[in-house]
Amino acid sequence: MKKIFLILGLFLFLIPFASSAIELNRNNYIIGETVVAKLTFEYAPNEISTEHINIYDEYGKKVSVPYYVVKFSDSLYYVYFTIPQSLSHNYYQLAVGPYFYGLGGVLQKNTDYADINIIKGRDLILSIDPGAAVIDLAKQDYFYLNLKNNGNNGIDLSLKLVDGTLNYNNYKIQSGDSLKIKGTVDSIGEKTMQVVYGSSEYLIPVLVIDTRNIVEKEAPEVKPINAIKFTNVENSVNVIIEKGDIMTGSLRFVNTWTSNISNIKLSLSDDLSEVVRLSATSFSSIMPNEVKTVTITVDGSNILKDYTGEVRLTADGVSVSYPVYIHYQESAVQEQQEVISTEEPPVATTSEEQEKEKQIEMKTGVFFAIIVIMFVIFIIVIILMKSRKYKPKDFILSR
Repeated sequence: MKKIFLILGLFLFLIPFASSAIELNRNNYIIGETVVAKLTFEYAPNEISTEHINIYDEYGKKVSVPYYVVKFSDSLYYVYFTIPQSLSHNYYQLAVGPYFYGLGGVLQKNTDYADINIIKGRDLILSIDPGAAVIDLAKQDYFYLNLKNNGNNGIDLSLKLVDGTLNYNNYKIQSGDSLKIKGTVDSIGEKTMQVVYGSSEYLIPVLVIDTRNIVEKEAPEVKPINAIKFTNVENSVNVIIEKGDIMTGSLRFVNTWTSNISNIKLSLSDDLSEVVRLSATSFSSIMPNEVKTVTITVDGSNILKDYTGEVRLTADGVSVSYPVYIHYQESAVQEQQEVISTEEPPVATTSEEQEKEKQIEMKTGVFFAIIVIMFVIFIIVIILMKSRKYKPKDFILSR
């Protein structure tokens, strides 16, 4: 049985994670004692709740146990539960997950595991509730801890609270009895309450906070997307330019926000800087409703192609752009020069020459054929005329 459980545990551990986030308060437990698990995450996961906590027996079957989760921070949780009588096997596994966390911009999924060994015994069995606590000094400066003797013999307790006081420091709790401990604290931070009995102990974490001292940070000013906007009637710079031409115009933008906006920067996207210049590329600030003007120049001295891009304006919390379309057009002089320089008398190809020769030969053949046909017709007419000369009729003599 143990081998089956170990193989199952090995299989479950074959996942890409550095180490388990689970730290148990001890390795061996007697039925009736309380398991306290500290969960420390290197990368803060999504919220951990009782839905992420499970216990499996040595056959991989899930066991129903009531769990409790206490959150200390985004990366620190405590889970505790008392082992019920229904856990009759010797080996169990505590599973936390699956949970998700971000690493390098990629969402990761993981589940952590820890072994729980059950040993026999009925003499000294103590359960605690809660296994971890959080106190807000704005509401109270104390907490309660319930201890119960689930064994057959009385238990001598030694109790201690670091940076705090308890209503009991030593106490003997009889079999089947419970004891309610009150702890009082007067400072914030993570405290530890120690409960020692026989050769065992519990270290109970207590987080003390004070929401009265938490000063909410002022939310950063969030400006709307149009806090600065261009005011030109045209929606873009859209020009047709010939080589050698230079065009200029104005870009205007206004602060529509209720306060000053600082660190204004203007830049050109892509390769627009090859043909476009701005008279200014930065302003220290712009006041509400103030309009700034920048001269934009399109220089066609060396232009040989079309350009598409934008003028980008960035400031504190603001980013807007203004499209630019530049269309290159060759001048009429250039086109005429290209036509003159490239115009040459057409040269007939070999196939064209052969076609022309065929057409000439065909015309000549038709001409001679017509002459021959006319000559033949003339001969035929003459023959017919000769064959049709007048002959006298033969009369039949009557008798």
